[in-house]
Amino acid sequence: MGNPWKKMTLEDGKTFDGQKEKGSYGDMIALKCEILWNIIKKYLPDDRTVPILDLGGGTGVWSIRLALEGYSAILTDISPGILERAKEKIDKESLSDKIIIEQADICNLKKYKESSFLLVLASGDPLSYCDNAKKALEEIRRITKESGVLIGEVENRYKMFDGRRASSWEDAKRILNEGTAFWPDKKNPAPIRQFSPSELENLLVATGWQLIDMQPSHLIFSLLEREILQQGLASKEGFKEMVVLEEKLRKDKHLLGCGFEIQFIARKAIG
Repeated sequence: MGNPWKKMTLEDGKTFDGQKEKGSYGDMIALKCEILWNIIKKYLPDDRTVPILDLGGGTGVWSIRLALEGYSAILTDISPGILERAKEKIDKESLSDKIIIEQADICNLKKYKESSFLLVLASGDPLSYCDNAKKALEEIRRITKESGVLIGEVENRYKMFDGRRASSWEDAKRILNEGTAFWPDKKNPAPIRQFSPSELENLLVATGWQLIDMQPSHLIFSLLEREILQQGLASKEGFKEMVVLEEKLRKDKHLLGCGFEIQFIARKAIG
């Protein structure tokens, strides 16, 4: 069957970027990125030359954002084609001196030495898409410095029930019982691990991480109808209001299972 993520092409990367930049899906990504950036900023190293590892970084959303702020980043992804798209964008922004691009599987990070990074990002759900999330978290812990921080996100088992994940009752039962969905490609139905909040917390602790926080992402988009969302996003002021409102709602732990994804912050546990 082969690994479908590894087979992603430059054209796939351009398609992904187009989806992120247009329509209501683009608004959802923009809102998530603004809120996640507010989280990331709290954990950025004082020394901007210290490299930040961007695992499963795709076409470079976070590496480029970091570089534009003056930080150094190492952008990794399992797909050479996706990284080719990232290189196009990085070159266009003249940021090649700030970003190193390397192909890597988050389940096998042997190219990086033990205790190398203070801050690691795993945004875009690479832990849901990889072959073994437990092994990936162990590998990430190995290359993270003592008291270093991992900021990532996974697909939420209780909200990802659109046509891409569950198109039948059998699909829904499997996801709720086992947490396994499949990429919507009949020729290459790659498994996608969808986590419950408690499952994610237990896995982080079991792999040597101290959980700092978990939050639901895309929360407002999961709660409101499309027409209401469009009203709220009709202006820059509306976008800012929505950011403030979602950040407020995220503090209610009863809503943790309501977002399309679960974002988390974890510190490498000592001992």
